[in-house]
Amino acid sequence: MALIKCKECGAEVSSAAPACPKCGIPDPGVVPRPTGQIIIQRASSMTGAMSNVEIKIAGQVVGTVKNGGTVAIDLLAGTYRLEVAGGGMSNSAEAQVQDGAATVFEVSFSMWGALGGGLKLRRL
Repeated sequence: MALIKCKECGAEVSSAAPACPKCGIPDPGVVPRPTGQIIIQRASSMTGAMSNVEIKIAGQVVGTVKNGGTVAIDLLAGTYRLEVAGGGMSNSAEAQVQDGAATVFEVSFSMWGALGGGLKLRRL
């Protein structure tokens, strides 16, 4: 076990200590990492109503959003590649996640569907 500095008061504390003996903060050596959210909203619509939309972030499937649904994904702060696919169509965008903030996107099927409209993804 090593001695570390408390993230709150700077006192030397054992790395195994559950709380700082000086200031009492829990997990004195664990510095929280900045996190935020990406929120995907999908309004209820007849176009594409039967198709779920799969959501990928950085190439990994993180969920699906149904017609009229919303999905919130917690992530570390940073820039991510957001991809959506459903009904044989897909789209992508770059998403910036900021500490303590939510980045909101809307996904929808165009009324023209596969005939030229496609799956829309836009930041709100």
